[in-house]
Amino acid sequence: MKKRFALIVVVITLSFIVGVTAWTQDSYASRGINSVTNIQLDALSWKSFAVACERGDTLSGSFRLTRDGDLFIGDQTKYDNWLLGGVNFRIFSEEDFQSWNQGLNVTADFERTNIERLDWSFKIPTTGIWYIVYSNDSIFMKQIESNITHKGEINLGRLEISILLGIVAALGIGLIFKRKR
Repeated sequence: MKKRFALIVVVITLSFIVGVTAWTQDSYASRGINSVTNIQLDALSWKSFAVACERGDTLSGSFRLTRDGDLFIGDQTKYDNWLLGGVNFRIFSEEDFQSWNQGLNVTADFERTNIERLDWSFKIPTTGIWYIVYSNDSIFMKQIESNITHKGEINLGRLEISILLGIVAALGIGLIFKRKR
């Protein structure tokens, strides 16, 4: 009987320690987008990527121009002025993206213009759909190699943690009593 009581105390203590640790730890996981993508931007065009985010998530990544200066696919002519232009990179909230898409003058939440390479990171201020936009203001095509990662906190609520700990404790105590029979 003393062994059984000691085992019950150990199971409850371990469950309590695990629960307190889980309650106080910030857990982050990669969600959604996490890949390298090749993007072709035709002259005077743009491409966007929509990402559903929670407040406090982080979007990060990098990109670089891998080919530029062609007027069309297979163009063999080399032009002197293609070196002058990079691409524009913007991150918009859903509302601002819709306004920008309609041609209204909107300030992006994150913006870099006329760049050929960028490592970036952006912390999401509000929950919602966020748009990552690459735009080409040049008359020449641009080829981009892009990497985007979405990281966010995993929020286990107190109810979920309590239920999981209760199940673990019940299973542990059940196994202790089952072994003695």
